[in-house]
Amino acid sequence: MFVQESIDTLLEKLEQPQLVYYDFTAGVSIGEALQHPHDDFRFWINSPNKPLKDLYCFIAESKYHFLHEPIFEMVANSVRHGNSGSIRNAPNGDPLKSLSIKVFEGNNGVVVRVRNEGPGFDYQAVLQKINLGNRHSQNVLGGNGLRMLAQPYLFISYEDKGRAINLLYLWD
Repeated sequence: MFVQESIDTLLEKLEQPQLVYYDFTAGVSIGEALQHPHDDFRFWINSPNKPLKDLYCFIAESKYHFLHEPIFEMVANSVRHGNSGSIRNAPNGDPLKSLSIKVFEGNNGVVVRVRNEGPGFDYQAVLQKINLGNRHSQNVLGGNGLRMLAQPYLFISYEDKGRAINLLYLWD
């Protein structure tokens, strides 16, 4: 379910929260980016996906591996939409922009935070369209990620004009 709460408020719901995973991918400099032609897919695709590979290994080995799909949807949306190409039309996000992923674990649950450097989006308008059963995207598949996150056992919040998304899951 979507809630209007900050990361600090969500962390207060965890008993003894500790940061157990952190990955920050800094955007490359414009000089480095300009050295790579648009069709250099090893640079334009693999560079933004490094956090995905590391996070995949971490989640697979954790006790909350069952949250794999919602967590990866958060990261994929941050890379694909949030860090969409501004200088070049990079297929998997703009490597000039940074991405951070944090996982906090407590005795009673987990909080995941993903933050991008994109322009943000009007998440309240998108959520309202989804709640009314309308598509918010021209794409036939648009909105599947937000629908996936709209589960009664997940608490999802957006901050900073949609550039940061937080997920709270409390153990039973």
